[in-house]
Parts: sequence; C-alpha cells; structure tokens
Amino acid sequence: MELAAAFELFRRGNFLEARNAALEIADREPQNFWAWYLSALSAAFEPDVKAFEEYLSELKSFSVENIYLHYLKAYYALLQNDVEKALWYYLQIVDGNEGWLARALVKKFRKIKTIENIAFHAADYIVLPPELPPPVTIEPSLPSSAVYTNIPNSSKTNKAEQKKYFFSLRKKKFLLKTFLGLLLLVSSAIVISLWYTYRTLNENSAANFQIADFAAVMPIVDPQATLYTYHTREGIISDFEKAKTKLKEKKINQARYILNRLINSNADFQSREKSRVFLGFIPDVPYTDFNDNVALNQLLKYPKFYVDSLLVFSGSVRDVAKDPNGQGSNYRLIVHELGQDYLVHVFKSEKVLEESNESSNNKSDVQFYGRFKGLVGEQKAIYFEALRVWR
Repeated sequence: MELAAAFELFRRGNFLEARNAALEIADREPQNFWAWYLSALSAAFEPDVKAFEEYLSELKSFSVENIYLHYLKAYYALLQNDVEKALWYYLQIVDGNEGWLARALVKKFRKIKTIENIAFHAADYIVLPPELPPPVTIEPSLPSSAVYTNIPNSSKTNKAEQKKYFFSLRKKKFLLKTFLGLLLLVSSAIVISLWYTYRTLNENSAANFQIADFAAVMPIVDPQATLYTYHTREGIISDFEKAKTKLKEKKINQARYILNRLINSNADFQSREKSRVFLGFIPDVPYTDFNDNVALNQLLKYPKFYVDSLLVFSGSVRDVAKDPNGQGSNYRLIVHELGQDYLVHVFKSEKVLEESNESSNNKSDVQFYGRFKGLVGEQKAIYFEALRVWR
C-alpha cells in the first residue's frame, strides 16, 4: 500500500489500519521518514501511548526536523506532563506556516501548568499535514552579509579611497533603511487592509474555505459533550460545503445551525476550529433582507445549534423592567406559535428604540427582531437580544 492510501485510512478514522499499513511501508523502506511518522501519528490518535513512544524514538534517529515532528514531540512532552518542554517545542514553530495551533497553545499553557486526559485528545494538540509526503516548500532567504560582500581591504587603500568607501557604505545603509521603512509602511497598509477585509467579508469570501484536506472522524470520549455524531469524513465535508451554500443563499440561520453542529460534534479539531472561524463570516442581515426565520420549538430542541441566530417574533408583554445595570430594559412576554405558548425574555438596550407598529391595535403586543442567546432560568425561557422593536 502506498503512503497516500495509508494516510487516507488515518483521515477516515481507521487509526489501527493506518498504523499497520504505515509499518508495512517502513519494513520495506526503513529510511522512509514519513512512514514512521504516520505510524507514530496513528498510534497517538488510537491512543496507544507505548507504541507512540516507540515510533517517535525511530523518528528521532533521522536527521530530519520539521514542524509536524515538532508537534509530535510537544505532544509526547504533554503526555509526560512536562508542559515546559512542550512549550519549548511550540515556541520553535510559532512562526511557521502551520504554527497557528502552536501560537494558541503557547497562550493556553502560559496560564495553566497541568492538564488531564491528554491521551484522548491528540487532535487538539497536533496539526496534520495536508498530504503524505507533504509538498516541499522552499522559503528563499537573503544572506545577512549580502550588503558587505564587496568591502575592500583597508590596508591596500589610501585615505581617499577609504573615505570614498565609507561614504558609499553610509549611502547604502541610508538606502537600505529607507527601503525597509517603505517596506514596513506598505506591509502595515496591507495588514490593515486585510484586517478590514476580514471584518467586512460577505458570503462570497467564505467560498474559499474548505476542510477536505484534513477532515476526520474522531472517537467519542465524552458523549455528553458530543452533541452530534459523524460516521464518515465525507459527512463532515458535505456539511461544511452545505453551510457555504446556505450562506450564499442568505439562509444565515441554516448555515449557523450546520456550523454550530460541526463545532459540537466528533469532527477533528481543525474542522471544528475552521467552522468556528467560518461563523465570523456570517453577517447580521438587516430586517428588510431577512428570510430565514426559525420556529421557537426548534430553539428549545437544539439551543446550542441555533445560538446567535436571528428571529422575528411577536407576543403579548407580561411586564417590562429596567435592566439592573441601567443599560436598557428587560421584557417578559408570551409568544403563541403553532398552537403552543412560549415564555420569552428579551433584553433591549437603550440604543434600540421602540418603533410604531401601525398594523397592531393591541398595545400589549410587541414585535421583535432579535438574536437568540440561549435558554435561561429553571423554566428554560427563550432569551433574545433585541435589534429592533415595534409596538
């Protein structure tokens, strides 16, 4: 079996089969670094800590250093509860192309020094390559001595030549500083532009997101924390693509539902994190463009999947009270929908003003356009933040 096929077994969640296939390759090709790497990776995800330690020791015999091996070494340090050593490995790769997870873990482990159940959460600490063997990337670098390659021998020059040389060197330094200053200015402008673009991205920008390279089904360690179960990696990829389609159709609540379901599932860590980032691309559409309402009974059934969804609803106000922090008002109302009454709490900030609803003759009826925030109290009342209010 080829290494790519063995890696595909791993990505499907068949960790033992992937390990055996990788070991077969390693037996035929003892110098195949990536075969040993996949053996160690699969053992870590099973988890089989003893086998992982054995295959990692094989990897250390190679004169190879890369970001993926550093993640394995850091993970092994965490298994030994040596957070300081793991931090050392992560700090070596924070600036790499795949250093995003290392940066997040450095921040995490600077706050906490002990962790538990590491062996069952390998996906939370290891970044996977997109394929095996990974594509080779060469990062060009400029030698630090490039500016000084033509420095003359001062012992063979007269004073005039030395003066001319140092003047030339000073000019070069000035030009270099000017160039670096302009480069910094342009880089800052690009960063600001990218940040602004990120903050204002619409649904078309999310079309470039994909998880096909690393999606994998993970074993369920905590059934209570796993609210949705995937059985194939194709199901994960299909749902992610479906969320993109729903966003393109401006079905923002359906897109949010799918992504929240992915986040609370047994999908791999990278797919869940990418889904969490994707949520940031979903805009708050104005009331006039809204076309994706949700029935209240669905909020009670799947509250975590619908959190931050936008809804339009109306009901009869029971009471209105000033917010204890003086930031607005709290409404309690009864909403009658599909033959059932629901207790709904709504917070309206001072910035949101009540608008006139000329179509209603009953002043106790209020219509809201708001964001669902969850269930509150022993009665599990539905809680919203109001964006617009009509009475």
